[in-house]
Amino acid sequence: MLRTLLGVIVVVGAAFAGGLGLASTWESTAADDDYRVSTRLIARSQVEIPTNIGTATFDTHAWGPGGRFAVSALSLPPVERASGSPFIDLPGELADIRVLALETALTSLQKFAGGALAGGLVGMLAWQGLVASGARSRRSRLLAVLVGGSAAAALAVAGWGAGAYLTFDEEFGDDLQADGLLAIGLSADELLGELNSRDQAYAGYVQSLATYIDRLRTEASPAETADVAVRVLLVSDVHGRNVYPQLRSVIESQDVDFVLDAGDLVQWGTGFELSARPDIVAGIESLGVPYVWVKGNHDGSGTVAEMEEIANTVVLDGEVTELAGLSILGVADPRLYQDGGPVEAENPDEVAEMERQAAADAVAALGRPDQPDAPLADLALMHHPAGARELGELSGAPVWVSGHTHEPAQEVEDDHVDLTVGTTGAAGIRTFKGQDEAGDVVPTPQSFDILDFGPTCRPVSLTRFTYPDVLSDAGTARVTYETIRLDEEPADDEAEQAAEEAAEDPGEAPGDDAPAERSCG
Repeated sequence: MLRTLLGVIVVVGAAFAGGLGLASTWESTAADDDYRVSTRLIARSQVEIPTNIGTATFDTHAWGPGGRFAVSALSLPPVERASGSPFIDLPGELADIRVLALETALTSLQKFAGGALAGGLVGMLAWQGLVASGARSRRSRLLAVLVGGSAAAALAVAGWGAGAYLTFDEEFGDDLQADGLLAIGLSADELLGELNSRDQAYAGYVQSLATYIDRLRTEASPAETADVAVRVLLVSDVHGRNVYPQLRSVIESQDVDFVLDAGDLVQWGTGFELSARPDIVAGIESLGVPYVWVKGNHDGSGTVAEMEEIANTVVLDGEVTELAGLSILGVADPRLYQDGGPVEAENPDEVAEMERQAAADAVAALGRPDQPDAPLADLALMHHPAGARELGELSGAPVWVSGHTHEPAQEVEDDHVDLTVGTTGAAGIRTFKGQDEAGDVVPTPQSFDILDFGPTCRPVSLTRFTYPDVLSDAGTARVTYETIRLDEEPADDEAEQAAEEAAEDPGEAPGDDAPAERSCG
């Protein structure tokens, strides 16, 4: 009896080892147009979702056998989240993933069964060699190996399946773990809440700073200040930060006519990010001036749809709009973060070409049959600098505005000014990514620009605000100011006279309910 029990243990153990060995090394894969699921059977089930910003993993079983399921998104799914809810919803997508996961699980189970059969036969042969009596015929020995090995394989497969079923943990989502930037992203609500609280405290500081710079500018060159016909606030790469109390202070203290946002309003490219942030929507609405916006590579179609519903927002994608006498041509970024397309860090030339092509297609669609050499707009707005430059050159716009790099930059030529806005949201939660040589976190500075236009709709000055994203270091903020003159010729008599009259007799200051309306041209 003891020898029989020992034999069962040895043979079933061999079958189990053979099945696990084959199914854990031979990966099973299934895919459709949106997802690819790869499965290997392991001693403890684990779901792994790799992304280019980190890997999310969670166990589906409290203990016991299972499989490693690696889910890769081949295209960005239509992710949604109810307003105020921390839970992501993938309507219709989870069913597709389950089908693929079941397909790979069954394939892996077949491989396990094949490996278990091979292991059971080998185990049975080894056991026969140890204990078999010499009186038994070769035929009876072979039959015993086949029956015993098959029975052992059946027991191994049944034991694996029963163990996986009985140890399934219905609360498996509670132990989600991640690494890399994804780990920050999973706690984005808490982090953004802390950052937004800091942003509210910054609002008063930014207003005082803007007022101080404006006073210096007026005292240094009052004639130049009188020439300002339109003032535009340039922002970009907000990345989910509620910076709008700051911007409202700047708009009110600096008499800004409208805002240009070069994109990347949110972080992950999903539809719920803006719908779940009523504070950002309310912040944009509270600015009291038009808010011109183009999609960045982190903004998905859901973000575009949400922005189109905000009353004071103008969403541009290949259109020209006019504000305060200035015409603005904006084009959406053709890429979407995490959609499986080219990654800029690996293929910068391919990405730049995509951006330039999108700009060229937009200009070609607009056309200029009557005046082929006439500029299409005064400002060209696109998220990626390569796209904005192409858009500016092809459209003939004298001002090109972009973002994306998180680093302010400018280039002034005789016929144009190329402005790259930094990151008004300090790169969002990725502000924690930068580190110095000692490994300490170096937050990304926040920045925005104020661009002034003269009576002839030419840019006359740029004020660039850059300040650290640490409230305790607010006193060390670095602010630069530079006057840009692109039009060396004097303004026409009428415009010059109007500017002089406005400087000499500013008239009665308008009330809060009747803001002054300025324009150039």
